[in-house]
Amino acid sequence: MKKITLLFLIFAIPYVVFAQTTQEKKIYNENGEVIKLVKTTRIDEQKEAVEITSYHEDNRAQIADVKQYIAVKRAAGEPRESNDLIEKIAPVLGELLKTANVYVHGQSVAYFPNGKPEYVRHYAYGTLQGEEIKYDAEGNILSKGNYSQDKKEGEEITYDTEGNILSKGNYFQGKKEGEWIVYFVTDNKYYRKGRYKNGKKQGVWGTYLANGTLVTDEKFIEGKLDENFEPSIKVPTTNYDAKRKLRGLCTFVGSYTKDSNPQGKYIYLYQRRILEAANVNLNIESEETIAMKVSKVWKENEDMLICNNTQFDVSNGSLIKYAVAMRFDHFLFDMTAWKVNLNKVDETDGKTVLDYVKYQLDGAKGTAMEVTLDRYYHLLRRAGAKHKSEL
Repeated sequence: MKKITLLFLIFAIPYVVFAQTTQEKKIYNENGEVIKLVKTTRIDEQKEAVEITSYHEDNRAQIADVKQYIAVKRAAGEPRESNDLIEKIAPVLGELLKTANVYVHGQSVAYFPNGKPEYVRHYAYGTLQGEEIKYDAEGNILSKGNYSQDKKEGEEITYDTEGNILSKGNYFQGKKEGEWIVYFVTDNKYYRKGRYKNGKKQGVWGTYLANGTLVTDEKFIEGKLDENFEPSIKVPTTNYDAKRKLRGLCTFVGSYTKDSNPQGKYIYLYQRRILEAANVNLNIESEETIAMKVSKVWKENEDMLICNNTQFDVSNGSLIKYAVAMRFDHFLFDMTAWKVNLNKVDETDGKTVLDYVKYQLDGAKGTAMEVTLDRYYHLLRRAGAKHKSEL
């Protein structure tokens, strides 16, 4: 078993010497396997340090997570703080918890099943404080950043799996602020540069070649794309026949068809077809411009974006409903990110997609599908989907 060493600052108490004692408690599952190891170290009469090590379900030999806490006794009459951690670790902390406020404190590490760290972060008596590093399962660093009083602060850099910088900029009190540079995942020879103000894009953002040559630009007003702004340089695009590109999407969605020549994060064939129909230039255009173009071409061709399939219980139902029926998470994430219309009412069932999800959710109560459908409902709701009665 991996050993995690936790260092504490011991406070001197005049004329009193308090001997530290450490106890271990193992928590088992119904099969007799250890799922948690709890170490409790008495620091003084007021504090206990607690280290909880959890183990992966699929491999008991590997650590899943290490959490460290300081349990601090309350003063007489002090109101008890509301803290979810209290409920989560109450069964393993014992009597002290009845009269204590509990805080995450020190270093916290989560591990992948292969034993490599997923993240390393630091807490100071319940708040994120100091450096945070995130990794992928192969040990590559994905991001480096800092926290101050639970909010991101200072420089953050994100990386791809080969160590190339994907983005670089600063946070101020938890919000992006000042200049940021973002590199395109499809082609690292392009990058975008602009400024954030209070967490929102503001002013002109440019797309540049690696040598600094401006390719095109766009303007933002408090985070929203200014559609009336005329770019200094027009973006070169291929003018595809949108209707032709949008044909056959039901087949690609129903079969989760992968693109034989994926473009960065766009790995499905439906993504290529929709992006081409919208005449998107992935190497140059921003996520906001891509969303604007996709939502426009979607609106213009919505009547043809319907599906009929034996696995689908709505005749001539919307493509988005079909994705729900096929449990295609990725497609639904894209539709919400691209801000397409989520409130079309199909004539055949008289429902919006939110009505459809609610209908399926009601019929799935108590089954394994309830969690998935509930997630879809809230995803669509946050993206602006409404019930027919609300339109």
